[in-house]
Amino acid sequence: MSTQTNFDLVLFGATGDLAMRKLLPCLYQAHVAGLLNPQGRILGVSRSDLDTAGFLAKVETNSKIHVKQNFSDDAWASFVKRIEYLKVDVTQEADFCRFGRKKVKSPQRDRQRHHLSFHRAEILRASLRKTLPKSD
Repeated sequence: MSTQTNFDLVLFGATGDLAMRKLLPCLYQAHVAGLLNPQGRILGVSRSDLDTAGFLAKVETNSKIHVKQNFSDDAWASFVKRIEYLKVDVTQEADFCRFGRKKVKSPQRDRQRHHLSFHRAEILRASLRKTLPKSD
């Protein structure tokens, strides 16, 4: 992934074990290695009844412990600033409306070339495994 490409990565199943143990630690490693555009966001999506603060608390408890290399408090703090969370229940039309509004939240992002990446957890894990050092 070019660091010149702005992106939003939507991580479905973000509160699940795969995301917490593998995907978020791999994304942290990509962040530390400078492979992610500084403006890129990670939007965690799941059915869990959380807000962003609650999700970040879960990430702090369940994901941070799986970062085994290149860890620093400053890098972690800058990494979690790019993470947001949205509860989306596929049976609720209102959730999709909130999801649509969440995708583009600032006029500055509208003016830039912008890519929105949707990934199921398994696809993201496979692609990161090819390009990043192991985090476990």
